[in-house]
Amino acid sequence: MTGWKKKHIVKNCYDLTSSIYNKRYLEEQKNKYKHALFHLKLNPKTKILDVGCGSGLLFSFLSPKFDIVVGVDISNELLQKAKKDKKNIKIHLIQADADHLPLQSNKFDVVFAFTVLQNMPSPIKTVTEIKLATKSNGVIVLTGLKKVFSLKAINNILKKAGLKTIALETGLDLKDYVTVNEKRK
Repeated sequence: MTGWKKKHIVKNCYDLTSSIYNKRYLEEQKNKYKHALFHLKLNPKTKILDVGCGSGLLFSFLSPKFDIVVGVDISNELLQKAKKDKKNIKIHLIQADADHLPLQSNKFDVVFAFTVLQNMPSPIKTVTEIKLATKSNGVIVLTGLKKVFSLKAINNILKKAGLKTIALETGLDLKDYVTVNEKRK
């Protein structure tokens, strides 16, 4: 299957299930956010990017504290849900492919990519693209679904993409590995 064909299938699936996304994934996502945010020191000047933002569940954990919060997702239906659900919060939403982010390089202090890598044809390419948007010494939080990736595979992706892992959560309460990584200069 070609890369775009896989992405098209994922996009259509999320578009079709957007109305039940929050009900289906809220608790699971909140658990990942809790594990990731524990390792971060964020301040109101932190520029945040959420790649694969979906319906914007993460935003309620972040805004309106932060000056710049950008969400990117391939699913228009999920972005519409994020826009509707977060109408009182200042967030910039962009429909785009995670492998081709239409963003300025070295712009964001912290980049989140929850539940993205297993949907991508080349996770290393995706992480490399995410790195471009991240400032030097910025932080990139990535997750990898345990039933898709082994711990060795996740570590290999991070290493090949040139990230320095500063925290790795593998708890039994997680369906994903939650990694907090530093972009090397």
